[in-house]
Amino acid sequence: MKEEKSPLSRSTFENKAQDWLMQARKVARDISHRDGMVTSDDVLEVMGLPKHYHHNVIGCIFHEGFYRIGWRPTTRPQGHSRMIGVWKAAP
Repeated sequence: MKEEKSPLSRSTFENKAQDWLMQARKVARDISHRDGMVTSDDVLEVMGLPKHYHHNVIGCIFHEGFYRIGWRPTTRPQGHSRMIGVWKAAP
């Protein structure tokens, strides 16, 4: 019987990328306070994603201290206009 690989969990991403995530959340909070909202595109425009991190770590940015206020298409070409969350920093 072939053993299936389990998908990488949120906690795995948060443990491996905790320094990057801490900085990304700070950038996201700053943008949200300045503009009233923030997306992952906004954060990546400021600080990018190091090549050694899996792209799924981007979704972990908003797991703490943010709430979703809507959706919009990504502006990043590699996202092929898929819908991404629009977030606001929690008060």
